[in-house]
Amino acid sequence: MPYFDLDRFDQDEDSMVRRLSGATRAAVPEGTDGWTWALPLVFQSLASPSTARFPQRPGGGPHEVEPGVLGYWAALQGFLTYVLGWRRHDRGLRWWIDKGRPTEDPHLAFLADVWGADGAVEPYLFWVQSLPQFRNPGALSHDHAWHAEDLDLGWSLWQTEQERARAGAHPRPFGLHLENGDHIADLGPVAVGPRDMPPRMTYNLASHEAVLETQTLAQAFERLSTMGGALPAAAGAAWRIHLYAKTVGFLGTYRQSWRTGLWFSGPHRHHSPGN
Repeated sequence: MPYFDLDRFDQDEDSMVRRLSGATRAAVPEGTDGWTWALPLVFQSLASPSTARFPQRPGGGPHEVEPGVLGYWAALQGFLTYVLGWRRHDRGLRWWIDKGRPTEDPHLAFLADVWGADGAVEPYLFWVQSLPQFRNPGALSHDHAWHAEDLDLGWSLWQTEQERARAGAHPRPFGLHLENGDHIADLGPVAVGPRDMPPRMTYNLASHEAVLETQTLAQAFERLSTMGGALPAAAGAAWRIHLYAKTVGFLGTYRQSWRTGLWFSGPHRHHSPGN
């Protein structure tokens, strides 16, 4: 049984998505870029599984450039990067598939209920593994770019089979869109505008908990890195930062990995495999 009670809407019938066709920045939700319009729905669905809402899978793949299509795939990319804190999407998704697609945590359940149920995980994994290089936005990752690596025999055969099955159907447009990481990095202005709520953090040293509030998604993850990293040393325990963006709502509770140095939400055992 799915963990999330998802309302899967048709992008062609949704007024917000229709406004994106032709697209000016003024037409997209506050705090997001035209390619990242669906990412706020990820955080809002995780915060409220009973009222979760997410678009149906579009016809195109992650190489497409139309806003409605690219927004769906950018949301998957943003989920892996900003929620799970994965720098290596290829490693993380191979681990998830090899482990039988576990769903014991709400974050992995969302991966299964949306992109797993849509049959979208495999096309995205194939696409990522086809790239000679992949870039991460700098907000969470200190290691900005990584390169393709050798696969074990089983996954190498899978990749070859996918290449044969998809021959001519899915080009590898390195240098154009999601593989540069710049679209999910552009989640709205990082600089605090004159009408923005200034970023603010409160913390309790005894409980090692903090609350960080910002105006936009971009500010939230930039300040999570800078302000979270400046918190007093917490002996014996990691800081738990409850993160909010005014334009989206609650983004999750984040910790900084002692192993990778990256910020993530959910169990550490689900963060490590994607790095």
